[in-house]
Amino acid sequence: MAKVWADFYDNVLPDVPGVGLAFADHVIKETVIEFCNRTLIWEEDLATVVTTATSLFTLTPPTDTLIIRPQRVVLDGDNLTPMLPAELDRMYTDWRTNPSGGNALYYFMESPKVMRIIRDPAAGLDLDIRACLKPTETAAGFSNDDIYDEYREEISAGAVGKMLMTPNRPFTDMVLGTAKMREFNAYCGAAAGRKLNAYTRRARRSTPYDR
Repeated sequence: MAKVWADFYDNVLPDVPGVGLAFADHVIKETVIEFCNRTLIWEEDLATVVTTATSLFTLTPPTDTLIIRPQRVVLDGDNLTPMLPAELDRMYTDWRTNPSGGNALYYFMESPKVMRIIRDPAAGLDLDIRACLKPTETAAGFSNDDIYDEYREEISAGAVGKMLMTPNRPFTDMVLGTAKMREFNAYCGAAAGRKLNAYTRRARRSTPYDR
C-alpha cells in the first residue's frame, strides 16, 4: 500500500507545534529523498528492456521515482560492469568512434534515465536492471512499504530536525533540531550498513574466499 507524507504526521507533528501541513509535507518528502540517497535502501527491478543495435537505452523507473544508480545490470544472462568514461578512454581508444567494435561488457549512465552500453549489444536481447530509487520532487508519497515500516521513526527524526532548524519560525529550536539531525545522521549510517551486510549479522568480507 502506497504511503503518503501524512502517514508520518503522528511521528512528526507533536514535536513541531504550529507547523503548517504543506511545509511538513515538503520537509518529510525531502527527508525521505535524502534517506534514500544516503542509504540506497530502496531497490527494485526495472521493466526489462529489449535491446536494439545501439548503445543508448532509456530506462523506465516506477511512477514518481528517480533512479539513483543501477545496482545490477544483466544483458542476456551476463552481468555488465560499471565503468567511468575516463576509465574506458584508458582501456579503449576507439569506444566513442567505433561503438559496435567488440563485445558488450560495460555500462555507465549518461543521465538518470539513459544508460550507455559499451560496446553496442546485438538486437533482441533482454536487458534486466535492478536499481536504487528515490521519490521525485513532485511525488505525493512512495510505494515501498518496507521503508516506512522499518524506518519511519528514523525518517521522522530527520524531518523534525530539519523543521526545527528552519530559521525565524515559531517552532525554531536550533539546539533540539541539531540533536535530531545528529540522530538522523546516525540512523542513515546504520541503515546503509545493514543493507551493505544484506540485513544479516555477518559482516561483509574484505577479502575474497579462496577459490
